[in-house]
Amino acid sequence: MNHRGVRRVALAVPDPAASRPERLLLLSGLAATLALLFTSVWWLGARGALGLGVLELGFVGGFVLAALILACAVVRDRVGLRVGVAALMALAPGAYVLAELCGVGPAYPGWSSSARVEVLTALVCTVGAVGLVARKSWARWLALAAALAGIGTGGLNYLGVLFGRFGGPTIQAWCFVLAIVFSALVGLALVGPSVRGQFESRGADGIWSSREPAVRAIRWSVLAQLVAIPMLLVYAWSQPIVAQTQMPAVVLAAVLAGAALLSMARKLAGAALLVLGGPGLLVLAAVSAWHAHAMGAQELSIIGYYACFWVPAGLISTVAGFVLARPVVELWRQL
Repeated sequence: MNHRGVRRVALAVPDPAASRPERLLLLSGLAATLALLFTSVWWLGARGALGLGVLELGFVGGFVLAALILACAVVRDRVGLRVGVAALMALAPGAYVLAELCGVGPAYPGWSSSARVEVLTALVCTVGAVGLVARKSWARWLALAAALAGIGTGGLNYLGVLFGRFGGPTIQAWCFVLAIVFSALVGLALVGPSVRGQFESRGADGIWSSREPAVRAIRWSVLAQLVAIPMLLVYAWSQPIVAQTQMPAVVLAAVLAGAALLSMARKLAGAALLVLGGPGLLVLAAVSAWHAHAMGAQELSIIGYYACFWVPAGLISTVAGFVLARPVVELWRQL
């Protein structure tokens, strides 16, 4: 058989079928996401914080369309369609930043008060979209981490609106809803064994499908630290409440980014940096909280917001360090 015939056979291989529980969980997640969208539109509209103009209807219609396409893809086991939707949505941050730079962006507050964070986010998402199309496992991890960060930031801030922390609902609350819904749709498009199989069963990336404790520990640690990295940069570049930890946050973000890149490239140095990064995140959170406590309740609450991302990532990476060290300890005992 010639190469062209081999290619035809490869392209004819059907997408991996999702199990019934996976389908039910994904469809439930899509339904819950749309329920949040519609209830938020009603609640914000009833309180005069949101008017249903062309832009708002466009957002709602776009999200509903994406959710319906994903639902059809889940039911019919079209993994490629799910990845395509996620890749297309990943281009949205870049388009948003480009529209802002051209002065034609939506009249909404930006997702960050730092232009550096916005531009960096747009660039990373654009690169991630290309990686998704190429079925690179690092791109899926990056997209899932971005989705978790978006759900976390939007969710925590929206809870603040619901509990009156910001003095009542405003248009900013609608931005939080957009972040949650957008991130949830991207995450639901890429989560699950059926999608993971398309990324982690190709070539050298097949190692990530292993259920070995060390491989699973590295995988979880990379994902957790990819969530923490943008929150370190947002803190350092937008809300450096504690001046003493501003530069350490930037340095730690760079170290964690290098650790994630090296780990995804299957380099031993990456795993070592991941292990060191876990305690680093915990120390940063503790020192920042200590100084913020002396400054006041508002400053402490802001540090608590960022700690919601730093502490879990630090704990996961620290546990991963013990998992990775266990074979070494056992080998040492046998010597």
